[in-house]
Amino acid sequence: MKTLSKRLWRWLGLFNEPVYVVVFRDVLATANRRSVSLGRSLIPEMLKVAMHNLFLIGFVALSRRPTLLVSYEKALLSPGDFVAGLEGFLGLDDAARRAVAAAFIRPS
Repeated sequence: MKTLSKRLWRWLGLFNEPVYVVVFRDVLATANRRSVSLGRSLIPEMLKVAMHNLFLIGFVALSRRPTLLVSYEKALLSPGDFVAGLEGFLGLDDAARRAVAAAFIRPS
């Protein structure tokens, strides 16, 4: 957590008008991937992922910057809706690029 904390907060002063897109992934899915790849127990990894998510929520709450919260799983299920939402959040309108971006989003 200490490393993540340092990485997030150090960016605050570098941009004039930052906005955030924060992607959350299902706790179980993330912890399961970590437990398999790192050879660790599932429940402790779930706790680590949950704490990481709590830190992200705290960062968003304290930053007071415009923030788009995204579900990783929902973005994969409906890439067009995700890209349209992101485009609206950023104040963009480009149908050609929207289609390319939506096609780029695939599982894996």
